[in-house]
Amino acid sequence: MLILLCITKADDDVHKIEEMWHHHKAIKKVYTLLQSEPDLTERIFEICSQIDTKDDLLFVDSDMQLDNESITSLIKSLEAAEKHGISIPKSDIKSILNVENIPLYHRVYFNDTICVMIKRRVYNLFWHLCDFTGYDSIYYQLKKFCLFISDYGYSTIQSNYAVLQIKNTNTIFDEKQEDLLNKQYPYLNKLEMLYERYDTSAVDHFSGLLVASKRKKKVLIDLFQVQPRYNGVNEHNLSLMSSFVKKYFEEYDIYVFIPPDADEYFLISAQGYKTISDETSEELFDIAIVGFHYINKKHLCYLNRCALKIIVFVHDIIMLRCNYVRCKIDEMDEGFRLLFSLIDGIVCVSDFSKNDLLAYFIDEYVLKDIEIIKIKNPPKLYRTEPVDIELPFDKYILVMGNALKHKMLNEVINEIRNNDNNFIIIGYGGDKLLYSNVYGYDSGSLENGFISLLYNNCDMVLFPSCYEGFGFPVYEALFADKPILLFDCELNHEHKEILQNNSENLYLFKIHNEINSLIEDILNNKHSITPIEWSWDKFVVELNKFVCMLMLKPINYDIIAGRWLLFKSLEHTIELNDNSIALYEDYRHNLEYIVDELRAKIGMLNYEIEDYKTYSDEMRAEIDTSSLTLNHLYSRFNDYKLFSLLRFSIIENIKHRHPKVYRLLKGRRG
Repeated sequence: MLILLCITKADDDVHKIEEMWHHHKAIKKVYTLLQSEPDLTERIFEICSQIDTKDDLLFVDSDMQLDNESITSLIKSLEAAEKHGISIPKSDIKSILNVENIPLYHRVYFNDTICVMIKRRVYNLFWHLCDFTGYDSIYYQLKKFCLFISDYGYSTIQSNYAVLQIKNTNTIFDEKQEDLLNKQYPYLNKLEMLYERYDTSAVDHFSGLLVASKRKKKVLIDLFQVQPRYNGVNEHNLSLMSSFVKKYFEEYDIYVFIPPDADEYFLISAQGYKTISDETSEELFDIAIVGFHYINKKHLCYLNRCALKIIVFVHDIIMLRCNYVRCKIDEMDEGFRLLFSLIDGIVCVSDFSKNDLLAYFIDEYVLKDIEIIKIKNPPKLYRTEPVDIELPFDKYILVMGNALKHKMLNEVINEIRNNDNNFIIIGYGGDKLLYSNVYGYDSGSLENGFISLLYNNCDMVLFPSCYEGFGFPVYEALFADKPILLFDCELNHEHKEILQNNSENLYLFKIHNEINSLIEDILNNKHSITPIEWSWDKFVVELNKFVCMLMLKPINYDIIAGRWLLFKSLEHTIELNDNSIALYEDYRHNLEYIVDELRAKIGMLNYEIEDYKTYSDEMRAEIDTSSLTLNHLYSRFNDYKLFSLLRFSIIENIKHRHPKVYRLLKGRRG
């Protein structure tokens, strides 16, 4: 049973308050206390001394209400462990909907309202020992008590199923009492930081999204890896973004995450899109649609904080398949596995991209709970009107690729350089004539109008890449009414099946020495290109079906809590590493300054102190050795503590062996 102590105001109807609380089954007796009366804590102690010492105590403000279920939940939470000393409810703004498997309670460090249930044994032990001098507010008295009992191993917990309803939400912050609390508990700021890092639940963090309302769902289209350049993946994501926003801007509140340099290059925010460019943004989203399949750890941590659910596009896994690419980024494999533990769904752009993903990760637990879908509507890559620029050849074959080895441009050039036809290659050569019949342009800096010109004026397209997740040039060639020669692989057979009406316009080579003869066959044949009806509109409709399905699925607390803890811990590690790098630089600059200053001071001492000359060479040698050691350590170790210790040892060495130099430096070093 409970003893309720209701903190009232002067104009409250005490009789009505007592009548309301007596309806609760678990409440044995109600006491009302005027919040402005002096010595309130003594009055509380006096009341509690006169009543049954077995009954727990429930403190509430007169503006607060709890139903029977919430009170029962508070009691269960308090009784769940011996060292649970205080139990508090959630406020109504944190009501939880559509979440499965929420635990009975989670840890907090102090109360955020005047609604606190105290275990009677804990009250009897500690209330009279807790010094409330200077705390005029019952809220701060209870907050002080939460911190006080923690010193003895008793915790404060928040019941996840106890919902507090508050009539008035007037602030109870008091600067004087807050300062007193911080003075008595100087670790409070760190405590709040620890709570934010380790104990804040994902459900509480996203509570504003989980509360029932008629608001628009918030969607983030995440283009964080879009670069200020033209390429197929960039255009895929930019086209997806613009088409999705155009079609669903009335249904969703849509934001776009894009780096500042890419935003400036593609004029995203200038076109009126709501944009985010900083990973410190506190905007929260019901779902994030991520346009890239490889995401660095820092951005994964941002997605964990900003999005309740996450969809990622997988175009291909070439960065894992090719060892030379994989080894360029140390965290490549770890990044993929972390990604799979974070996201809720994957969009694959072809059957091949789905099959290849599953084949590569066949023995990985990370994929077992992830739904994978494939959008079957190939998107049309947006092209502007052709520009009027003179090309190096009047008649030519267009070869599409880039510098990556799997695009096979080197192998193709060896075959075609003796061909009677002319070739323009995208992705190789740097805007120059490579052979008498081969002209090359670097990829990435060519504008859409120029690419359109190349497609429209060519006789055919050669796309020799042996690995693609989708392969945009296949569709771009057909849109330009051109036949295309492709590598014979699973993906391109898939394209021939999808593009049944144009299947005869897709030619396949198995080995490179077939290319020249196939080119002649293609050029000698007449081709009739059937118009393709697919569009980005159909693509985003299919995508939105998947988005809706994922948003309607109930949230499993176990999954989201595990994700939350993993990435919050990872974020802390990244922060430490970032801080360490900054400290390395600070220490390094500091030490370089000291070494330079020491050399200068030694030079001065040679003039001022004749007998110091004996130490001069020795000191120079020690300084040079120390400097080399510092540089070596800086390049080899990722731990600023080691760096700091070495710095300390050098300074101490100077202090004891060369006190004159140390005294000269004492006022200058950091």
